[in-house]
Amino acid sequence: MKRTHIYTYEIWGSVVEWPVKVYLSSSDVGSWKVDFEYVDPEARTSVSHSAKVAEDFIQIAEERNMDIEGFIKALQSAKQAEVRTLGDAIEGVHRSAV
Repeated sequence: MKRTHIYTYEIWGSVVEWPVKVYLSSSDVGSWKVDFEYVDPEARTSVSHSAKVAEDFIQIAEERNMDIEGFIKALQSAKQAEVRTLGDAIEGVHRSAV
């Protein structure tokens, strides 16, 4: 799957909040690339992570201060079946951990 915008969330700086856009792409070897693009000029412009299993996505969400439940919902409503399946897998792991 080519790089696709999946989710946007807000983070807070010292005084103001700004959006973070999350993009997802997949490779032929079963791994996913998760890109975070920051819209604030004082923040890093982008950060990339790679993930293979649902637990990786949960860890990445925690590191990036991303609402995992909002991300799961965005995945589950995606057009691509493989992305919806990924959302279901992450939700299963997340629910068992809570």
